[in-house]
This record gives sequence, structure tokens and C-alpha cells, in this order.
Amino acid sequence: MGLDMYLKRANLHGYTPEQAEAANAYYSMMEHNKENPEEQYTSIQEWAGVDDSLLDMGAVEALRSQYRPTYFDFDVDKLFPMYDVFEQVGYWRKANAIHRWFVQNVQDGVDDCGTYIVTREQLEQLKAACERVLAIAQIVDGQICTGISLDGEEERRIMEDGKVVANPDDCAEILPTQCGFFFGMTDYDEIYIQDLENTVNILTEVLEQTDWDTESVCYQASW
Repeated sequence: MGLDMYLKRANLHGYTPEQAEAANAYYSMMEHNKENPEEQYTSIQEWAGVDDSLLDMGAVEALRSQYRPTYFDFDVDKLFPMYDVFEQVGYWRKANAIHRWFVQNVQDGVDDCGTYIVTREQLEQLKAACERVLAIAQIVDGQICTGISLDGEEERRIMEDGKVVANPDDCAEILPTQCGFFFGMTDYDEIYIQDLENTVNILTEVLEQTDWDTESVCYQASW
């Protein structure tokens, strides 16, 4: 439980991410119906909670060659495939400063767990912001918060030796952290720095390996 963040890539053939996700749901539903004649579904709303009005059969056909099976973590025997046209090309866990950047710069400030197309220029801007922070951050020994414990009804921060940022205000001017429902810690410390280093690595690879003439990169978060 918490903030999970994904970069996904696909050739959308001009369709929106929402239409692609509806196509995913429809294709998965039809594959399920083939394999389970005793358990039939007739709508993607019933099957996966996806608005039926988003379903475009043109998208289902255009994306057909890209459907790939994915599996829930509990499905270790891979008995219940779901199909997805998106390839996951980046993942973060509770990197709230990075999430805030996407919400403010890609999602027009709307934090709704939706799927949003991110341009190459936007990814370049985020990478540059991370690199600026990494260049100016002054890392020193200190105490970092690794969790929260309850002492009666009072929350108590669990502190351990680690590395902290000595100039957090300078970093916050570029990439501020953000509190939220299970968004993780908002301190400027080694975890914050690791999130930025991870982001630079992810974006470098995505920028280099994406065919920007045919493929779209999308950001989606959930919690």
C-alpha cells in the first residue's frame, strides 16, 4: 500500500491512453471468456470496472499485435493472464518529489491516478531538474527517518544514522517533496537523493530507447 509510479510505453496508433486501457480490458475479457465458458463477462465495466463508453473497437484491432500477457504477483503459476499493450519502462515507489513534478508539469495539477502522455521534452526537463539538484545538494552525515511507530496515539519517527541534505531549501526550489496518503517521507536525505539518481537512470534509458516517431510514453500513479 502506498504511492506506486509507472512509466509505460506503447504505439497508440493515435488513440488515447484511456482508449488503449479500455482495449486492454476488452481483449483480456474476451481471452478470459474463451478459456472459461462457465464464467462469461459481457462488458468491460463488469469485467474490470472500466467505463464501457471508452471502448473503441478500432483501437482493439489497431493494437492487437501489441497485447502481451501480464500477471498479478499472487499468480505465481501464471494461470490468470491480463493483456496490456503498454510496456513498463520505469517504476518508482513513494518518490513523492518526482510524482509532484509529473502532477504539476504533465497533469495540469490534477492528481487523479490517470494515465497521461509525457513528451520527450517533458522527460528531458525532469531529467535536467534532477541533475541540477544532484549537482548542488550538499550531503552530510545525519539522522534519517526510516519509518513511523505508534506510542499510544502519538506517532514517533524512527531515526537511524545516514546521510542528509544540508541545503534542503536549495533543492526544494527545484524539486520539492510532497506529503500525501502513503506517499512516504518528505525529508531531504539519502532516500530523496536515491530517488533522483534512479530517475536520471530511468529517463536516460527511456529517452534513448523510445522511437519517438511511433511510440508514446505515459505516466500513471496509484496508491
